[in-house]
Amino acid sequence: MRQFYIKAYNSAVKHGNNQLRKMVWAENKDQAYDEFYKQFEKPGTVNASNVYIRKIIEVTEENKDSLDDY
Repeated sequence: MRQFYIKAYNSAVKHGNNQLRKMVWAENKDQAYDEFYKQFEKPGTVNASNVYIRKIIEVTEENKDSLDDY
């Protein structure tokens, strides 16, 4: 398993912070994508159709301290 850092935004938020960031464990980027969207399947959460992923970054020793720079 590898760790991925996902940066996304919620297009339904018109005012305020619409940025979403999450760390997920997955085998590859496709699985990380699926793991990220699983959090929106629960009732009372954000509508997944409004959430768009900007970047999926694999976390490494070299970049782990500067993930917000991407």
